[in-house]
Amino acid sequence: MAELLKLAEQVVGTLKAKGLFITAVESCTGGGLANCITNIPGASDVMLGARVAYSSEEKIALGVPEHLTLDETIYSMETAVAMAKAGVAAACRSDVGVGITGQLSFPDPCQENRVYIAVVFGDVTVTDVAEFPVEYERWKAKEDVIEKVLHLVLGII
Repeated sequence: MAELLKLAEQVVGTLKAKGLFITAVESCTGGGLANCITNIPGASDVMLGARVAYSSEEKIALGVPEHLTLDETIYSMETAVAMAKAGVAAACRSDVGVGITGQLSFPDPCQENRVYIAVVFGDVTVTDVAEFPVEYERWKAKEDVIEKVLHLVLGII
């Protein structure tokens, strides 16, 4: 956890130095990214807000196209990108948007859990996928996803 907080501190410092603001729309991480960032002093200078959009209805209310919330596409890169863009659009002056959606408790032991991550900054979008075996601890998967997101944010800004 200490390493994660050091990374979050870098993100907050870099955003602050560049005068940028960030918002997040999280699903399977349940607000973990926002929690990590807001554990850093000065986060209020860069974090405009975050939303946990766990249900399809919440994603639609934020502006994610309804067709993306069907069972087969709710866990997709398209949905993650739409969530990141919806977060930027919903915030009053956000520059960076993060969208996270995926599955961390897949019922089929033959299939890995997969999380889709999107970070948008202006016209640039970066994406990544995190995959975890079914037996992987849920809390650890969330931490790994948050770490991956923080690296992506640093890379895009």
